[in-house]
Amino acid sequence: MVRRLAAVLAVLGVCAMAQLAACATYSSELDRGQRYFEENENEKALAILRALERDQPYLPAADRGRYCYVRGMNDFRIGYRADARYWLALAKTIDTQTPGSLAPEWRARTDEALTKLNEEVYQSGFGALVESRAPEVLKAPGKKQDTSMPDMPGKKQDTSMPEMPVAPSTSSAPPTPTPAPSAAPAPPPSPSP
Repeated sequence: MVRRLAAVLAVLGVCAMAQLAACATYSSELDRGQRYFEENENEKALAILRALERDQPYLPAADRGRYCYVRGMNDFRIGYRADARYWLALAKTIDTQTPGSLAPEWRARTDEALTKLNEEVYQSGFGALVESRAPEVLKAPGKKQDTSMPDMPGKKQDTSMPEMPVAPSTSSAPPTPTPAPSAAPAPPPSPSP
C-alpha cells in the first residue's frame, strides 16, 4: 500500500513538473513575441503569437492579459483591425476580472484603441474594420513604425466584394404567376357498357 501511494505521488510529481515546464515555455514564447512587438518586428511577433494562441488559456491570468494586449496591439499595427478589436476587448475583460493584469499605460492604450475601433463599427458597421488596412498607429514613444502594406507591382488592390451572378431575363415584362392547382377532386371514371 505504501509503495502504491509512493508511485502515485511520483507520477503526480512528474505531471506537475511537466505542467510547470510547459507554462515556462509558453511564458518564454510570450516574452519573445512581446520583444518582437516592442522592436516593431510585427510579422515575427504575429507568427509567434499565432503559434501560442491555442496554448494561451494555459497561461496564468496576468500573462493571458499580456498575451491579449500584445496580440491586439500587434494586429492593430499591422492593420488587422477586426482581430485587434477582439483581442483588445479580451485584454480589457481579463484586466477587469484580474485587476493589474495590464500596466496602467497598456490599459490606457487599450481603451484608446478600442474606442477608435468601436467608433468605426458604430458609424460604418463591422465591414469598416475589415476593409481598412491602414490604421492610425498608436506609437510607442520614440520609435518609428512603418505599418504600410506594400501593393503588388502593377496591380491595383481590389477590396470590393464580388457581385453575385444574376440569371439573364428573357422578357422585360414581369413574370406571370402560375395558377394554383384546383382543390376539387377529379370526377370518377364513367362506367363503360
